[in-house]
Amino acid sequence: MLYNENNMSVIPEIPRQRAGREAASQLRAAAIEELQPLHDTLLNESPQSFDGLVSFAIDKWHESSASAVATVQPLSSDDERFAFYRNNIESNRIDLSATAFGDAMRLRDPQYLQSRMNPEHHMTYAPRIILDGRVVGGVQAAFNTTFGELIPEKTLASIWKDHTPAVEHVLHEFDALANPSKVRSIGDTLELLAPTTPNAFVISWDMAGSTEMALSEKNYGALRNYLLDAKGIFNHLSAPYKGDYHDNGDGQDMIIWLPEGVDRADTDSVATFGHETVVPLLEDIQSAQRQLVASDYTDINPQIRFAVGLAHVEKNHFEGRTSRELWEIDQVMNVAPRSAVGYTKAARRVLGIIDQTNRIQK
Repeated sequence: MLYNENNMSVIPEIPRQRAGREAASQLRAAAIEELQPLHDTLLNESPQSFDGLVSFAIDKWHESSASAVATVQPLSSDDERFAFYRNNIESNRIDLSATAFGDAMRLRDPQYLQSRMNPEHHMTYAPRIILDGRVVGGVQAAFNTTFGELIPEKTLASIWKDHTPAVEHVLHEFDALANPSKVRSIGDTLELLAPTTPNAFVISWDMAGSTEMALSEKNYGALRNYLLDAKGIFNHLSAPYKGDYHDNGDGQDMIIWLPEGVDRADTDSVATFGHETVVPLLEDIQSAQRQLVASDYTDINPQIRFAVGLAHVEKNHFEGRTSRELWEIDQVMNVAPRSAVGYTKAARRVLGIIDQTNRIQK
């Protein structure tokens, strides 16, 4: 409880996001030390290919998600060798439905699995840890097959068996810290970013100049009616995709979840869904918007900006949805020409956008 100068409470007794930060940092340091012997043994067995250990704790708040809570890696002068780790693992949670680690957590007997996010370079091995009947995570070893051979699987299993007590202890400590009454999410406590593998497209629109129109006594009634009609059309056309909506007053965000069958770790799979579903939906929305204005609202001639994003959208603690991508979408719409479409960097890369005016390279 925090108090003011009169010794009176100013913050209610509710879970705070940084409440377990110091404890989590201490556990991370202890886990690195505890996992060092396993790391050293694997490095001795495979000095060329072994890329290190990452301990992942399955998150109790974010669905199908795990956090990299501790990492032990070999020293290397090759800065590029660990670029994938830095860009996708070090500061992020991972999506269990898009990673070899997630696949490993569903296996009763551990085995080598090809990385789904970095398949050209990495093979992984990650026996799951079960506590009180729950899979709580595991420690994943990564081997870079570009640089050397793998440890024989029988030898690897034997090494792991010798170090299982340490691995279990590490996962137990983080699982115990993730008490919903204190720390709702280990990943949030460690201030990790969302997974780099996407789980949704986002279509957003807003109206340029709406503030001036709303403050005009002459035009506010027309603006209100237009927004109600525009939102009704948007909702109707997007309803079949069963997405999540967010009302922004003079616009909306719609989250179109990637369905089962789309491999979130495969850019081509995500791009196919985007071209076959998201782009046609956007075109239908734009066409309906133009028809609405031509039919009913030529007097105010509303100018609508659209944007498309692609990212991992996550649940927040107030039962809503959030993503860094929403901030980038705002930036994109602020510079996009009126009545045009803007795309975030991720959407442009995956969809093959060659400029900001809705031209797509198929």
